[in-house]
Amino acid sequence: CIGLLVATFYWRKMASSLRAENRDLLESLESLRQANATDHEVQVKVKELEQAHQFDSYRIQQLEAASLKLAQFSNQGLYLLREKVHLVARVSALENENLTIKHDYEGKPRIPRVGAWMGLTLAPVQGGETAGQAGAVITYMADNGPADRSLLQVGDIILGMDGEPVGNPEDYRRLMLAKLGGEKVSLDVMRSTNRLKIEAIPRDWPQ
Repeated sequence: CIGLLVATFYWRKMASSLRAENRDLLESLESLRQANATDHEVQVKVKELEQAHQFDSYRIQQLEAASLKLAQFSNQGLYLLREKVHLVARVSALENENLTIKHDYEGKPRIPRVGAWMGLTLAPVQGGETAGQAGAVITYMADNGPADRSLLQVGDIILGMDGEPVGNPEDYRRLMLAKLGGEKVSLDVMRSTNRLKIEAIPRDWPQ
């Protein structure tokens, strides 16, 4: 940004100098015309002055255009610099806020999860021939989790646990709250058109 400002000042100063030089040429040209000079050398001088005037006028136009463009770049550079300063300040504030949240979180005791963990995600039964059917369909199983290590599969519909009916995912979660890690459970499962009984051993909730 400083370089652009210096360049803008330099071009403007050069344009001002050329304007002054151009004015001197015009005055010399006007003086010769008023004297009605007929001498050949004087006429040659007049042509030279006219050509110099035209060239300087062109250079002034070019310098003014360059000065305007540099001023635009300079303003844009200052805007970007202000935006950068604002973003740096914002990032610093967010980092401080993150440290505060992290400190508060780490300083609080963690409440242990109640019940046992099977490592699966359930959803209500929807779509197809099983739409509206009681049960909870398995949509995800954590890698190497208790469900993954059993014979359960994604897409299985859990209908019951240890003789208790499972009509929806909430029923399953309620029954799991009463279980302990390492305690074997027996699940009634519907897979396609087959009804199966599958055993699994849930674990304590991971920390």
